[in-house]
Amino acid sequence: MAKYLYGAVVHGIQSFIFDTGKLKEIIGASEFIEEICTTRFAAAVGKAFNPEQQIIGAAGKIQYLFEDKMACQQFVYGFRRQIEEEVPGLSLAEAIVEVSGELLDKHIARLEKQLAQERNNRAVPHGLGWMITERARRTGGNALAVTAIDDDFVDRSQKTKEEASRNTTLLKKMVGEDAQELEKKAPKLFEDLIVDPDNSWIAVMHADGNNLGRIIQELKDHLTKSKNAQLHEVLKRLSAQLDSATQQAAYQAYKRVIKPVYDKEQQERGKAYLPIRPVLLGGDDITVVIRGELALDFTAEFLRAFAIQTKQAFMPLVNDYKLPMLSDGLTACAGISYIKVKYPFHYGVNLAESLCKQAKAHAKAINSERAPSGLAFHRVQSSFVENYDRILDRELKAGEVSFSFGPYFLDQQDGYDYNTIDQLQERVWQMSRRDAPKASVRTWLQELKLSPESAAQLMKRIRRMNPSYIQRLGLEDPKMRSRASKEGRKDVLLTHLYDTIALVSI
Repeated sequence: MAKYLYGAVVHGIQSFIFDTGKLKEIIGASEFIEEICTTRFAAAVGKAFNPEQQIIGAAGKIQYLFEDKMACQQFVYGFRRQIEEEVPGLSLAEAIVEVSGELLDKHIARLEKQLAQERNNRAVPHGLGWMITERARRTGGNALAVTAIDDDFVDRSQKTKEEASRNTTLLKKMVGEDAQELEKKAPKLFEDLIVDPDNSWIAVMHADGNNLGRIIQELKDHLTKSKNAQLHEVLKRLSAQLDSATQQAAYQAYKRVIKPVYDKEQQERGKAYLPIRPVLLGGDDITVVIRGELALDFTAEFLRAFAIQTKQAFMPLVNDYKLPMLSDGLTACAGISYIKVKYPFHYGVNLAESLCKQAKAHAKAINSERAPSGLAFHRVQSSFVENYDRILDRELKAGEVSFSFGPYFLDQQDGYDYNTIDQLQERVWQMSRRDAPKASVRTWLQELKLSPESAAQLMKRIRRMNPSYIQRLGLEDPKMRSRASKEGRKDVLLTHLYDTIALVSI
């Protein structure tokens, strides 16, 4: 009897989650996406739902193998319509592939192709309303309710996010056993993340696994040739193990970096909010909003733990199905955008993702088979909203010198002169000391843009006045690395001091 492989991808997930100025709504949107892929999907399938038949159910993606045509038809008839009517502006791209015999790679490839085509089709908008209808001020949608706090009109989508924000599913994934204690301490406003109004830096961190697509394709090719392995079973186990490994990595980073800070503040102040809130956590992806001063340490710990956890999580699959491509686990790259509390959050998210892609590009240039774990970051100081390439040209250049020294990697890369995250953290710690030449180095960076000759004289004076910091901060050669430019015509000098000063100020 034929089976039916159902797939769905949430349309507009970025705008649904991030195009808002309120952390509570961002959290609510993330929780709602989580519900769609898990509890709402299972409830829509009904009593026939079998967890063993669900291949993927996270991060806005669903794959499920229906046993019979009637059950699939009944499900498809109502699920998409229910979601789109409940949240106007959010829609699902759906596709179904008939499977005769065992589930094979060709079936999944066909499903993904159909989903890609379906995502290009414009969904019919819901809830346009009459012109006389009252409108939500921030979205322009039909007003459905008025908030009790500020008498603000909200539409159906905003109301759904507000209701979903009371859930703490994503928080529980990250904090594990501390979830019950921390439910009431989770921040709901961006201001809850900070403790010092004079230092209102927060950060958006986005991390993503390296080479996962290539590894899965190798796995599919390997299983296609094997007569004993079932692709459905292996992909389901891989998805579950990867999801668990990412959550464990986030928990390890929370336990080592966030928990000690929270416990100390709770003890000293009596009342404190958790200085982090996960926005996306599923598959090999994680996005969090975090207090600025903790972002680098949290990200470094997550990257270390992710490599360890994925290697351990994949070991049963390696042993059961002889899958050498999984034996070393996965690495990951991350991007961190440092922004002020009042800065538009979705721009910070886009920048974090752009920085993550930049780190991945450098990592894959080092080793395309197994890209090393690394991160890139940027502190936003301008009101200009643009992609990172334009930021490089506009803000991070002083004549022949570039201030874009990253990315930074977990481990030293033999044959390459990239710095490690540990080296960056050590320089930041040294520069943070009371007698370190912070002000002089800031002046030197400014002088580079005005007069290289004057900057050279100033650096000589900095070295003469601060001999103990020459080695500690790398002042003997502040333009310490060069690399070929994009055009490949000449080398671009890079300085590490801009990144150091940027993190010290945060």
